Amino acid sequence: MLKLILSDIDGTLLPFDRQALSGELFELIRAFHRRGVAFCPSSGRQYSSLHRLFEPVEDLVYFMCENGGGLYHQGRTLSTRPLPRALAEEIITRLYARPDCEVLISAGGTLYILPVQRHIQNNTVYLSVSSMVHLAQSPREIPGEILRVSAYCHEGSAKVEAEMGEEWRRRGARVAVSTQNWIDFTASTKGTGLLDLCGVLGIDPKETAALGDNFNDLPLLEAAGRAYVMETAPQAMLDRFPLHCRRAEDTLRLLLEECGG
Repeated sequence: MLKLILSDIDGTLLPFDRQALSGELFELIRAFHRRGVAFCPSSGRQYSSLHRLFEPVEDLVYFMCENGGGLYHQGRTLSTRPLPRALAEEIITRLYARPDCEVLISAGGTLYILPVQRHIQNNTVYLSVSSMVHLAQSPREIPGEILRVSAYCHEGSAKVEAEMGEEWRRRGARVAVSTQNWIDFTASTKGTGLLDLCGVLGIDPKETAALGDNFNDLPLLEAAGRAYVMETAPQAMLDRFPLHCRRAEDTLRLLLEECGG
């Protein structure tokens, strides 16, 4: 029996050519709630960003943020998985030293950048992520738990992943390519986030369904009882998961019908 649905946001619930979620999606979330099925947006974004995006149904959903680094519901923190501080600061320092990367750090509900003196600085990178970006002079100045270190990679995230990914995985970080230009370093994945939320709700992961479209969604899709991949996903993901999705709302409506909707 289906008890929990989790879905990626960008490229899945929110196509890249749109800025707002559909009213149809909100009605589906309300219908799932009436049938006792929980809904959880699952994203690399911060809680503040998701909270605004889902404002019409914010009290009905659980939020998985920072690629599983934080779980929230009705303004309460359910769990967090921060990066070890020394490891986070070293990752930040290494990324900051690269001429092809701009670094974004999520800590204590705030996004931080370090001073950028290189010609590649592009403020639209940060403005597109959040309107609340603060400047820190060094990683040591960033307060609170560091849940995620991200890099905008001007030469592509695949290049940075190939050069740095394996080393940081060996040292305990989770490394995920989220888009063509963004790469994330966390202590969590969307898969650990799913397991954490199942523990909070007291349900079996087999009683879940998940939707995603990119490689940072792989742990989520692998952990879920049923996995749907957007048709726009990389071919490797389409080959790996047999259930494909053209439009998220259509797939959610089919799941609702299974629940008696």
